[in-house]
Amino acid sequence: MTSYVDAKNQLGGEGRAVLTSSTSTQYSFEQEGSDLSTYTRYLVEGIETGAADLDSDGVVSIDELHEYAKGKVQETAPAMKPEIYAVKEGYKIHLSQAPTEDPKLRYRKEVEHCVSRGVISAVGRYTLDALRDGLGLLLEDAIAIEDEVLKPYQEYRKKLQRYEQALVEAIEGEHSLSDNTQNELKRLQRVLKLRDEDIAQIEAQVTSQNNAIQPSGTPAKVIQSQSHFLSKEVASVSPSNETVVASQAKTSKSFRVGLPRVSAIPVPVLRKPKLLIGAGITTAVALTLIFMGKTPQPEQNVEPTPTTTTSSTVSSDPQTSAQNFNRGLAKYNLGDNRGAIADYTQAIKLKPYYSLAYYSRGLAKRESGDNQGAIADYDRAIQINQNWGAFDSDYFGLSSAYFYRGLAKSNLEDNQGAIANYNQVLKLKPDYANAYYNRGIAKSNLGDNQGAIADYNQALKLKPDYALAYNNRGIAKSNLGDNQGAIADYNQALKLKPDYALAYYNRGIAKSNLGDNQGAIADYNQAIQLKADYASAYYNRGLAKRKLGKNQEAIADYDQAIQLKPDHANAYYNRGNAKSDLGDKQGAIADYQEAAELYRKQGKTEDYQDALEQVKKLQ
Repeated sequence: MTSYVDAKNQLGGEGRAVLTSSTSTQYSFEQEGSDLSTYTRYLVEGIETGAADLDSDGVVSIDELHEYAKGKVQETAPAMKPEIYAVKEGYKIHLSQAPTEDPKLRYRKEVEHCVSRGVISAVGRYTLDALRDGLGLLLEDAIAIEDEVLKPYQEYRKKLQRYEQALVEAIEGEHSLSDNTQNELKRLQRVLKLRDEDIAQIEAQVTSQNNAIQPSGTPAKVIQSQSHFLSKEVASVSPSNETVVASQAKTSKSFRVGLPRVSAIPVPVLRKPKLLIGAGITTAVALTLIFMGKTPQPEQNVEPTPTTTTSSTVSSDPQTSAQNFNRGLAKYNLGDNRGAIADYTQAIKLKPYYSLAYYSRGLAKRESGDNQGAIADYDRAIQINQNWGAFDSDYFGLSSAYFYRGLAKSNLEDNQGAIANYNQVLKLKPDYANAYYNRGIAKSNLGDNQGAIADYNQALKLKPDYALAYNNRGIAKSNLGDNQGAIADYNQALKLKPDYALAYYNRGIAKSNLGDNQGAIADYNQAIQLKADYASAYYNRGLAKRKLGKNQEAIADYDQAIQLKPDHANAYYNRGNAKSDLGDKQGAIADYQEAAELYRKQGKTEDYQDALEQVKKLQ
C-alpha cells in the first residue's frame, strides 16, 4: 500500500512569497545593538513567541507573520513600509505552529490589544490584571511580557529624542542652518527611519523653544550634571539617560557640546547616577524633584462611608482588605515594591472602590519603573475619589494622587501633562511649595526658564529654607545667561545646606562661565571632597585646569573621571587635547581613537567624525 504526505494541505497551499523590509525606494536598516534588521527581528519574534498567529488557529502563516512584523516595524520606524509579494496561494503558506493554550501567549496578545500609542489604558490595565489572575501568571512574567510589547514604542520615542537633540545642537551652532547641515539632518532622519510628519512636529516644538537657545559664534559642549542628594523624599530629575543639560556657549572647537532634551526622571531611593558630561564650560543643570510624604497611615478595620453609590453586587470584606493594605504598606516601607503591589492588588479585589489602595499601588509601580501602570492606578484613584483613608501633614488624598501622577508623567517626558497635574494640586492646595517646585522643573524642561523662576519664587515664598529651590532657580538663571544671579542662588543654597555637593558643582560652572577658573576649581574641590566619586566634578575641574595651562593636572583629573566612568567619551577626547598640548602625539592619538569608538557606540556621529579628524591631524 502506497502512502503519501499531503504536503499542499500541510503547508497551506501552493505558491511562493517574498517578504521585504521596505519598498524599492527605501533603505532598510539594522536594529541598533542587534545582528538582525528591524524587520527580521520581528519576523523571528513572531515565530518564536507565536504572537504572529493572529487568528489563534495554532498556525503562523506567511501573511500573518508579515502583518505582525509590519505592525511592529511601523511602531518602531514608521517611515519603513514592509511589503509582501506572493504568487498563487503564497499568502497562506504555513510556516510554524503556535501553542494556542500557552498562557503567556494569550497574555501577550491581550497586552498588544490593550496598548494604544505605547500606553496601556486604565480599562486595559483592569483587563490585563484580571486575565493575569485567571491564567495564573506570575507578576514578574506579566511585567516582562508587557515590557517586551512596549519596547518598540520606547525605541521610537528614543529616536525622536535623538533627532531633536541633533536639531537643537545644530541650531545652537548656526544662526541659520546651512545646506550641509540640512542635508545631514535629512540623512539622520533616514537612518532613524522617521517620517516627514515626525520631523515637522519636532521642528515646530524646537522653534517654539528657540528663545531659550542662545546661539554663539561657534558650537559648544554643554556641561551636564546630576543631583546626588537623594532620599525617600528627594529624587533626581533627568532625561532617560539620567542626565540634565543647560544652555550653551562654546569656548573653542576643542571643547565638545551636547544638548539632549531635558526631562524629569524621579528616583526615590539612593542610586549611583549615570553621567554624560559635556566638555565646554557653560551652565550645568541638575534639577532635584521633591516628593511629598507619600506613605499614608495604616487603615483601620472600618469601612469608610462611601461618597458615591456602588453596585449592590460588589461584596467587600473590610477587615481583610485593610489587612492586605497594611501588609502592602509595610512591604512598601521596607522597599519590597513587588510584594506591596501584590498585597495592594488583593486589597482592591476585596474592596474595588478603594482610592487609597490604587494610589498606594501606583506609588509602588512608579518606584518599580512602571510609570504607565502607576498612571493607570492614579487615574482610577482619582476617578473613584473615595476611601482615601486618614490624611496627615504629608498625605492629602486626591491632591497626592494628582501630584504623583504629575511625577509619573515627568518620568515619561510628558512635561505638559505633568504641569496639568501640578495645576490641579495647586487648585486643591494652593500653599503646597513642592507642587510649585516640581512645576518649575517641568517648565524648565520645556525651555520656559522664566516660568520656572516664577514657580521657584513661589516655592521659596512658601518655604524660605528650600535649598533645592535656590539651586534650581540658579540653574534657570544660568540658562538665561544670568551667571551672577545664579551664583547668588547657589550661595544661598549652600548657606542653608553646607554639604550640598551639587550646589558647589553648579557654582563652579557659573564661575567658569564668567572666566573665574580659579574660583571654579575651588568649588569643584569642595564638591569632590563631599563626594569622592563625583566623575563630572573631576572632569570639569580638568577643563578648568587646562584653561589655566595646567595640562598635567588636567590629565590627572581626566584619568579620575575615566576611572569612575569608563565610557566617558568627552574625557578621553579632552585628555587627548591635553596630551597634544604637551607634545605626546601617540598618547593623544590613542585617546582620540578611544573617544571616537565611544562616540560611535553612543550614536554621536558628528563627535565621532570630529575625533577621527583629530587623529588625522596628528598622523
